[in-house]
Amino acid sequence: MASLDAAVLHTSFRNLRRRPYCRCEADSACDTVREHVDALASEFGVLSYFNLEEFLSCKEIDVVAVLTPSDLHPAQAIVCAKAGQHIVVEKRMALRLQDADEMILACDEAGASSPSLSIKSLQRSGNKGP
Repeated sequence: MASLDAAVLHTSFRNLRRRPYCRCEADSACDTVREHVDALASEFGVLSYFNLEEFLSCKEIDVVAVLTPSDLHPAQAIVCAKAGQHIVVEKRMALRLQDADEMILACDEAGASSPSLSIKSLQRSGNKGP
């Protein structure tokens, strides 16, 4: 199974502690609250970003784990897909079917994995990054 470099997009750094990713190195994180992402960077030694576009420009990212509240998933996943990033979305993919369809379409157009795939399935495929 391939090892992936994961980046975490989240609004509460506690999310990372509860979700050990299989054979993934979470090496960067982005948050809307600077104190959260700075605390995560300090505790786990990851790169911290406060700006989504800057976060997505990091070339070492293979997959973005979107750990935000479900209502934020569509907009964030679409931005990630348009940046050519593979995406893993936890909880509900989206609150509305139309939003889920738009997320899948953005991934398809960018050649990124579907946001419904798991990190394990990405590892098995050997498909590393954009």
